[in-house]
Amino acid sequence: MNYSDEHSIGDGLEWMAVWNQAMVQSEDLVTAATATATRAKEPPKAILPIRTASGAAIVRHITTSGVKARITYMCTHGGKFHWYETINVKAPAPHIWHIRLDRTDKRNAVSRLMLQEIVDCFDRIGTDPECRAVVLSGAGECFSAGMDCRDVSAIVKEGIAAHTMANIMAEHGDAEPTQPAHIPTDISRRGAHIRRATRQWQGSLNTIAECPVPVVAAIHGPCIGAGLVLALAADVRHCSADAYFSIREVRIGMAADMGSLQRVPKLMGNRSLARELAFTGRDMPAAEALAQGLVSAVTDGAG
Repeated sequence: MNYSDEHSIGDGLEWMAVWNQAMVQSEDLVTAATATATRAKEPPKAILPIRTASGAAIVRHITTSGVKARITYMCTHGGKFHWYETINVKAPAPHIWHIRLDRTDKRNAVSRLMLQEIVDCFDRIGTDPECRAVVLSGAGECFSAGMDCRDVSAIVKEGIAAHTMANIMAEHGDAEPTQPAHIPTDISRRGAHIRRATRQWQGSLNTIAECPVPVVAAIHGPCIGAGLVLALAADVRHCSADAYFSIREVRIGMAADMGSLQRVPKLMGNRSLARELAFTGRDMPAAEALAQGLVSAVTDGAG
C-alpha cells in the first residue's frame, strides 16, 4: 500500500510525541534484550536516523476513525510508503531495530501476511549499514500462539479448488471435463500445492536465521508452534519467568513442519527431550528452557 505522492513525509506523522503510546507490555524484558543487542556491537558514536542504503526510514502514521485512533507502522523506501499491518518497528536505541509481532487480537498468531512482512523487514535490515542488532518480541499477553489455523485451512482449500477435474481439463485444452467440477482430483497435486506453501513459510522463517546482524528474541508468555520457530531462529533468546515453550502441533492433529523439529534438538543437544516435546506437545516452562539451553537468560518481570 502506497501513501499518496502529494503527501509529504511530515504529513500526519507523529514521529516522537506518540512513540511510546503503543507500548502494551512491560519494558523490562525488551530493555534487557536491547542491552544485550547493544553489547553485541560497538557503541555508536552518534544518534542517527534509521535508514537503509536506499533511504528507508521507520516512521509511524496516525489516522483516526471516529473516536478511536488506529496506529499503523510502515517503512519509507524511495519516497514510497510500505505499510506493515502485523508487525511494528521502532528504534529503542541507536543502531538497534525493535521488531514486535503485533496481532494482539489473535495472540500474535503467525499469518501469511506476517511472514511476508517479516521477510520484507529483514531484507531491509540486511542492506542497512546503520542497523547493528535486532530485538524481536511480541505485543500484548504473549510472544506468539503459533500459526494462524485459518491460513492453514485456506491453503488446503486453495489446493482443492485449484485441482478440480474441470480446472485440470481446462489446462490441457479440453472443453468438456469428464467429472463434475466440484469433485477434487489427484491427491498428489493437492499435496504438492500444500508442500510448496509450507516450504515458502519455512523459507520466510529462515530469513531471521540468515540475518547478517545479531537477532535477540525477547520472549514472554506462550511461545508455541510457528512462534517457537520464530524465536529459535534468533541468535540469542531471553525470556520472562512467565514464558513457556511448546511444539503444540501434535495436540491439534497437525505436523510440526515449520522447523521446530530441526532447531530444537540442535539448540538443546538433547534428542530424547526434543522427541518428548514433539510427541507430547507439553509446555516447557522458562526454568526448564534455561536449564536445557533453549534460552540464555530468564528475567523476573513478566512481558
